[in-house]
This record gives sequence, C-alpha cells and structure tokens, in this order.
Amino acid sequence: MQPAVTLTRRALLGAGLLFVAACKHPSTAPGRAAAPDAAALSRASAAEADLLRATTDPAQFAEHVQHYVALGGSAADYPAPPALPAGAARHLLRRSVSTLRAAAISAADGADAATFASIAAAHRVMLGG
Repeated sequence: MQPAVTLTRRALLGAGLLFVAACKHPSTAPGRAAAPDAAALSRASAAEADLLRATTDPAQFAEHVQHYVALGGSAADYPAPPALPAGAARHLLRRSVSTLRAAAISAADGADAATFASIAAAHRVMLGG
C-alpha cells in the first residue's frame, strides 16, 4: 500500500522555509527587555556629556568626543570646547573614572565592559596617572 500523501523534498524544504519565516528573532519580538547595560551606557554617556561641557583643552575635548560617540552619542552634539576656566573638569574626571570602572565590572556585555574600561583608563591618564 502506498501512503495517501507523498512528501517530496521540495515540499519539506518549502514548509521549513515557511516555519523559519514565521519565527521571530528575540531582538524583534514585541516587549523585548532593554539591553542589560542600557542604564550604565546612559549614565556613562551623560557623564561624558558633562565632561564635554567642562573641558577646555582641545586635545582632551577631542578625546571626550570620541568617548561620547563610542557610548552612542553624536559628535555633532559638541562641535567645540566651551569657554570655561581651565581645570573645571578635574572633579568630573575623578568621578567618571570610578563610575566607569564599576560599570565595566558589572557589565553583562563584554563589548560594553571593554568600552567602559577603556574610557576609564583614558580619563585616569588625563588626571596624570
């Protein structure tokens, strides 16, 4: 006896493609939770923005712009250093180093941890060691 329905390779392949097309990747599923490091990225970006508003040295300002962009900001947000007294950013740098170190240690994503640690190290160098 022959089965009532004969499945061909083409039919099985088509059914598999339809199944895959119907599946949703977790990143596109509605109600997906925010990235695990989103809050830390937001705090780091805000701290870097504070530094950009307080840094008058052109070389350090350019480096902070790179940090801000690495954290998801836009270089167009800060086209030039502000006109503030020299040294206004030192306390912000010190605070940033400890905040970024903590964020690097607790980061869930390795790339985020590396970004936080790299920026913390650069800020430490700006402080003189």
